[in-house]
Amino acid sequence: MNLLLRGARAFVAFWVDLVIGDDWRIAAGVMLSLAGTALLAHAAHLHAWWLLPPVVLGVLALSVARAARTTRAANSAHTAHTAREPSSH
Repeated sequence: MNLLLRGARAFVAFWVDLVIGDDWRIAAGVMLSLAGTALLAHAAHLHAWWLLPPVVLGVLALSVARAARTTRAANSAHTAHTAREPSSH
């Protein structure tokens, strides 16, 4: 039974890591866009394939902007910290 439980945990952990990966916001945006596409296709009887590409590009752009902001803030903090240290020359 213990082996079965470990296997189940490993299986779930694999899929969570695969789907969510590094940023849960991207996974949530893609899942919401898939749900929106399905809703438009079934409820409104529209060909809603066109919804996915702009939403995924938008989510990707937001993720890259957030990462750039974080990196820029970290670099600024590092630069400010090293500028205050006396030179060892």
